[in-house]
Amino acid sequence: MEANLLSMPCTSHDSFPHQFTIPDGEQELMAAIEPQLPSNLNVYLRLISSSRQPPARRELLAVAKMAVGGTLSSLEADLVDCEAIFDCLDPMILSGAWYERFTEDCEEGHALWAEIIIRTGCDTAQTLIELAYHLAHSNDGRFPNKCEILRNFGADLIEIRCPVFDYETSRLLVEAGALLLDQDRQVPIPYFVLSYSFQVSFSH
Repeated sequence: MEANLLSMPCTSHDSFPHQFTIPDGEQELMAAIEPQLPSNLNVYLRLISSSRQPPARRELLAVAKMAVGGTLSSLEADLVDCEAIFDCLDPMILSGAWYERFTEDCEEGHALWAEIIIRTGCDTAQTLIELAYHLAHSNDGRFPNKCEILRNFGADLIEIRCPVFDYETSRLLVEAGALLLDQDRQVPIPYFVLSYSFQVSFSH
């Protein structure tokens, strides 16, 4: 290919094949890029979109294995191929067009994150609240006993100083037995500041 490009007359724009035309707009750019990326790209993006914070590589590998199967080596290879997107700081990437396609389609991703936490356990109140967040946004058919799951991990033993993350998460925690100390703040701030979100303690 390099030899062919070097042999092209530099003054002849008409000689350039049409496939080298620069895509016009986000959608065309995405359509041009995606065929060159792993077939599971959309799965990985959905998992990242449903994670409350950008997941660590180890966490993403674990939940991706649940979602698509395959070997860890094949998943690692996929993530290497996707690094240009995952590591990009350009807001168009994960917080733009790539992200927006999944904002209303994250139930399965939340369910997978919940499964991972259930399997590995909740050894801190912070992890328990993360579990509540994913359960609150998962399909009820997948987890018909959400409150029971949270109580099994001690949700009825924690005190929450203020609402956490969003209304759905706070409501589910209270339904599972958690004590909300600030009863006056009925509407939580979405994606509440972490320093406040995790001001929780186990009751003695």
